Formats: sequence, structure tokens, C-alpha cells
Amino acid sequence: MFERFVDTSGWAAWIDSREQFHGQALVALDEVWNQGGFLVTTNYVLTELTALLSRLRIANRSKFSSSTISTPILPSRSYTSM
Repeated sequence: MFERFVDTSGWAAWIDSREQFHGQALVALDEVWNQGGFLVTTNYVLTELTALLSRLRIANRSKFSSSTISTPILPSRSYTSM
């Protein structure tokens, strides 16, 4: 089992297909997921991401739609720590 930390820019790139590193984020996060790894983040990162995406949606109301978010959210995995 291995873990990879994902910061705000990583999540934003994964979610928004217009981001410069969207393709790399897709590959990186899928690789961790497919190898049974875990994506780790913090409440602070999620709060910052929420604010960022809210601003993007307001600023680009005509451009930002569900088609912009090209990757479905993966189901969460639960595990117990050893």
C-alpha cells in the first residue's frame, strides 16, 4: 500500500479539463488508484479547492459546465490502519 498527497493544484488539474496539467493529473491519479494506492489530502486543501472552483464557476459562468468536468469522482475506499 502506498499513499500520494494531492494538493489544491493537483485536484484542480484533475477536475478541470482546461487546466494546463489536466492530462498529467489524470494519468498520475489513475496510476495511484489502479495500483491500489491511496490519495491523501487535507481539509485545508479541500476548502481552498472549493473556493477556487466556486470562483472559476462565477467568473466563467457561460463557459463552465458539467462538460468541463471530464472525470467522474471515484468511489471512496475505506481501510483500517495497522
